Amino acid sequence: MKYLYALSLIAVAFLTASGAVATEVKYYDIELIIFESSDPAARHTETQKNNLNRELPEQMIELGKPYPGPIPEEYDPKLTFKPLPRQAYRLTGEVKLLKESKNYNVLMHAAWRQPGMDEAIALPVHVHQEYIYRAPETGQESRSEFSTFGLSSPASTAPTRSILDGYVRIVLSRYLHAQVDLSYVVGIKPQQEMILNDDNMEPIAPEPMVFRLNQSRKMRSTEVHYLDHPVLGVIVLATPYTENDKQKKAGK
Repeated sequence: MKYLYALSLIAVAFLTASGAVATEVKYYDIELIIFESSDPAARHTETQKNNLNRELPEQMIELGKPYPGPIPEEYDPKLTFKPLPRQAYRLTGEVKLLKESKNYNVLMHAAWRQPGMDEAIALPVHVHQEYIYRAPETGQESRSEFSTFGLSSPASTAPTRSILDGYVRIVLSRYLHAQVDLSYVVGIKPQQEMILNDDNMEPIAPEPMVFRLNQSRKMRSTEVHYLDHPVLGVIVLATPYTENDKQKKAGK
């Protein structure tokens, strides 16, 4: 009996190693909120220099664009890094509270569906968005935004611009992990708006402020997780997606 049991263990190990025993792919709906604090003191204490030209991963997911290369056979193309419609968002209440507060500005709210991928193959989702700040005659600063998730932006002649750029990488091991690396550059002015240096009267470009959030967080699915930073804040939620969800929608 012990001999047969040992043979069965060896057979299972062999089949697993050869790929004959398929591992079920888990899919998750990832929802992301990125916001900034309007506290001026935080902006001056957390600014970083020499961070404008940091390197991003060579291969990243651009939501709404084709997968970079062939999609692995075990992944369903319809469920692999696909943006979710607004009606599928779960954190609209949190966004509403942030927008109603004078202390925060919502920079981005997005959601997508993806497979759970281990550390060796997990791909980051590229985050890129730009904002134009204008100071109208009323003295109140207004903001309009354009370009999200890697889409190119037109040249701007606005007084100042801000750029949010980086990535979010979801890794599945024993637990889910969110790896977030964001750079937020504030106060970019057009070249024609250079200021004069009192010492040599030569035009110099005003230096923008650069803020960096680079954190990793272990997550439990269906729980809301918050990544803290004096200037930037990130809220992320991972919700398992199953075939039952698909059948429920089809039955409606």
